[in-house]
Amino acid sequence: MTSLALHSAHQSLSFDPELGGRVTSWIVDGLEVLTRAGTHPAEHGMYPMAPWAGRLRDNRITSEQRKRWGFPGDEYAPVSTYAGWALHGTCLDASIDESRIDGDRIEMRQRIPGWSATLVTRWTVTDHRAESVLTVEADAPTPALLGWHPWFPTVLAGARAHWTLRGECAVREGAFPSGEWQTWADGHRRVDDAFHVPDGVATITWGQRTLRVRNSDPWFVVFDEREDGLCVEPQNGPPNAFDAPLRGDAPVARPGAPVSMATTWKWT
Repeated sequence: MTSLALHSAHQSLSFDPELGGRVTSWIVDGLEVLTRAGTHPAEHGMYPMAPWAGRLRDNRITSEQRKRWGFPGDEYAPVSTYAGWALHGTCLDASIDESRIDGDRIEMRQRIPGWSATLVTRWTVTDHRAESVLTVEADAPTPALLGWHPWFPTVLAGARAHWTLRGECAVREGAFPSGEWQTWADGHRRVDDAFHVPDGVATITWGQRTLRVRNSDPWFVVFDEREDGLCVEPQNGPPNAFDAPLRGDAPVARPGAPVSMATTWKWT
């Protein structure tokens, strides 16, 4: 399957249908704004995370968790892992099944590996603005903790990235949120953490260039512990939410009740 692309007067996005419909190139006013931190599918471009985002405790969705959703069944243990974790769902390195481009819009559909559900990815591009919508349409109860995992460059056109958001940081105990919270003080340490952001907005600035990310849900994960990339990840829930929910139940899609997350990306 050949690559797919959307264009506006100021930006273009290229998608790889063999790798989950991820954005492999995002050019804004002639400048590439995505980077590659490694060769693994988890380390480059901008990919959808589904049916979960982040880590799973013990790398499993248990039978007890499934029973809570009304879906009896055995434990689900993903086959593939990255850095020892079943990370970021099963869609990031699986091929999409069908796609459709209509002017400034694209829709891609992909059966979610391991689940009786479909991930629908939609993008619209106009001028300096892009809108994305991720939706899980389920034939049986399916986890639907969605997110985008972009790899932005730490340095863009000679300017170093600075990210901001206003909210609370989930205190970690080891690899997972402990249930405690702390008010976020901008820039006081490097992070690989989940944030509850009531206004749903995070901003990245490289000198005179700014990307404003507005999410339909008040969750972000930020990873800035490496020098070769910055990840500001809008999500519709925190990591490990099926095992230990934080501020509400984990999102689960059911027949006739899909789960969606909408995000707007605006460059100035």
